[in-house]
Amino acid sequence: MGALRHTAKKMRPAPTPRTKQKTFKRSLRFYRGRIIRLLTAEKEVSMATLKKLLHDCPFPLLELLAALEKEGMLTRTKDHVTL
Repeated sequence: MGALRHTAKKMRPAPTPRTKQKTFKRSLRFYRGRIIRLLTAEKEVSMATLKKLLHDCPFPLLELLAALEKEGMLTRTKDHVTL
């Protein structure tokens, strides 16, 4: 009888509901991911190409690139961006 008591599982309380995540599409994370994915495929991309591909981005492109560069994710020159 004692063994049964030690192997019985304790009842766990119901998990608390998680907060709903914000929409991913058109978010800052979405556009950062697009930049990194593009650079992974192309290795080097011109600023003009980035502007064309991210024409629908509501965030300032230079600020996105500066943040990614600060985090060590990419390198910028005047005309090009590389990994």
